[in-house]
Amino acid sequence: MSFIDSAWGRLACLMAAATIGLNSLPVSADNLAGSAVTLAVPTGTAPAACAVLPAGAATQSLSLTQTFFDDFHAMQVSQLGVSGNNWQGYYPFGSPLGLNNHTLGSNGEKEIYVYPSYAGSGTAPLNLNPFSYSNGTLSITSTRTTTAQAASLFQYPYWSGMLHSRGLFSQLYGYFEINAMLPKGYGTWPAFWLLSKNLAWPPEIDILEIFGNNNNATMTTHWKNTATNANDMSACQVAVPTSMTAFHTYGALWTPEQVTYYIDRKPVVRVVPPPGATQPMYMLIDLAMLANTSLTGVYAAPQSATLQVKWVAAYAATSY
Repeated sequence: MSFIDSAWGRLACLMAAATIGLNSLPVSADNLAGSAVTLAVPTGTAPAACAVLPAGAATQSLSLTQTFFDDFHAMQVSQLGVSGNNWQGYYPFGSPLGLNNHTLGSNGEKEIYVYPSYAGSGTAPLNLNPFSYSNGTLSITSTRTTTAQAASLFQYPYWSGMLHSRGLFSQLYGYFEINAMLPKGYGTWPAFWLLSKNLAWPPEIDILEIFGNNNNATMTTHWKNTATNANDMSACQVAVPTSMTAFHTYGALWTPEQVTYYIDRKPVVRVVPPPGATQPMYMLIDLAMLANTSLTGVYAAPQSATLQVKWVAAYAATSY
């Protein structure tokens, strides 16, 4: 199964998701990641299918130490198209120049992921930059292509940005989080997720996905069913009413026994780890687009949309 097929599960997860509303989530714009974190971890056996945690669920404390932190103030955008120990702006399989490394066509996505040195179908850099940094925040902006740009961007209607940490950081087990404010607009599809460093798929842990026409944060795991050889998944949703107007912290604690999802470091969903999730995983951040640009009215695609990120962090415990 190719990685492109794997990402389709991110869209399919919305078909059978359990949903809960959290109407009193605190705004965390001033929340700093910190060099250590203590999380409330649900006790007992995790469910095989993801489940929203009931109020008053029993938990125990787990202390973790920070192993990775980036607030992006020093990110070199010019390095995004260069192999090495830095964030990358294209998927880590095959040739960096290949179209499949710059979008996920099997998802029906409408964007090409770019960086200034990316040449698209041509040979000269297009000098398109979806990344900017200001006032302590990294912005990843998806922009409608012009007719001239589309000629070099395989006729995709948007250019946007993605980052992955495979050459920079990966970790076996631990807590991974992003502090972000999400874009609003029909068809926007930001995500923060984990994939295996060895490029095997599945497993996949999707910490956050949200569509700009609603405020339901979706949390998903993907795995291979060894009995049927089918690719299976389980997804739950949590409503975050201020996801598009305030910064929140979205995280997942991955241990040998469970994956617990957090919003503002409050546990909200848990599930057993996807089978095969026994290798280090790396982080991905992206702003995909699914908008049909021919639609109008409330379904009209935005001319541009921006995912704002204050930081990404990871933590590890001495034992789980």
